[in-house]
Parts: sequence; C-alpha cells; structure tokens
Amino acid sequence: MKELANKKIGVVSGIVLVLMLSLSLWAWFQIPAGTQVPIHFDINGNPDQFGSPLMGLFLLPAVALFLVLLLAFIPKLEPRQENLKQSGRAFRATWAMLLVFFAGLHTIIVLSTLQITQINLFEVFFPIAMGSLFLVLGNFMGKVRSNFIFGIRTPWTLSSELSWNKTHRLGGRLMMAVGALTIITSFFLPITWVLAILMGGLFVMMAIVMVYSWMVYRDDPEAARA
Repeated sequence: MKELANKKIGVVSGIVLVLMLSLSLWAWFQIPAGTQVPIHFDINGNPDQFGSPLMGLFLLPAVALFLVLLLAFIPKLEPRQENLKQSGRAFRATWAMLLVFFAGLHTIIVLSTLQITQINLFEVFFPIAMGSLFLVLGNFMGKVRSNFIFGIRTPWTLSSELSWNKTHRLGGRLMMAVGALTIITSFFLPITWVLAILMGGLFVMMAIVMVYSWMVYRDDPEAARA
C-alpha cells in the first residue's frame, strides 16, 4: 500500500514552494522602495487592498508552506487509516490542485505589482482555476473511502458505508458539473455572474448531497445507529 503523502508529491511541493519563493525574491529586487503590493482583490478581480512588499510578496508562499505541512501531518490523526490510504490518489490530486491555485494566484500578484501586463489576470485565472479544481475533485470523489478528514462528511455518510459510497458518486458528478459550468461561462459572462453561478451551484450541490446522504442512510439496514 502506497503512503498517503508519497515522495513524489513531496518533491512536487518542494519545487512549487521554491519557485514561489524565487519569484518573490526576484520581484523584491525589481520594485522601487515604498511600492505597495496588492494583497486583496474585489469581485471584479481588481486590487482593492495593498500592503508592504514583505507581506504582499511572501504571504502566499508562507500560506502554501503551512498548507503542505498541514496536509502532510493531519492524516496521521485519522482513525480509519486504511480507508484514507485507499483514497490516496484523490488526496494527492487535491493537494496538487491547491498548490497550483496558490502558485497561480501568487504569480498574478507579482505580475500586478510589477505592472508587467494590463490584462486582468485574476478575472481570467480565478474561474478557470476553481472550475478545474472541482473537475479534478469530482473525478476522484467516487473513489474516496470513508474517513473523517477528507470527502463529503455528513452524520449519515460517516455512519453508513452505503451512504458514503452513493453520496460520493453523486457528489462527484455534481462537482464536475459545477466545475464545467464555471469554466464554460467564464468565456462569455462577466466574472460577477460567473461567481454567482459558482456559489449558487455549490449551494444547490451541498443541499442535494445532504438530503441524499440522509435518504440512503435511512434505508440502509447496516447503518450504525445510536
């Protein structure tokens, strides 16, 4: 059985972190003294809050490092270790996609700071990145086995193997639908509409899987009941 966090994902994480830090150091020596760096974007993807170069250029690499350490450590707390190991491909895919997301966002901040492009990269990047994340997660969701740290964890999926498996198969399809819709609409709708579709889709998806997980649990004679 492969380890949940294997050497490959560790090497990839290290490379991404080094690239993010290298980009920050390069930008540090390019910007004039006193330059303010964007640290927050409004709903249209325009910078609306600024901070010092130290915060703006090194905050996301620090967050990414914390995320890697957290993802490497938290599985050790999982009681259902064997199930979590069987979900390793999905776990590592999520890990990689989150790293890509932070690396992409960091690149946008650096390019905005150096004014290398006038294109609103955030408006292009965010919906496609979020849509891709849900496409990847949805593709793997049906293969996730019952555990306490990763997946669709409702009281009913955690108490019924049948509810867990059926809910994750349905949830995976819904995630992929939301991801695909987000990417497609990003090409011809304003980002405010795309974000509304994304949030609305997630809300509907969560409502459906909650109700569905309860319905399957209710009809499962082997479910654990108090």
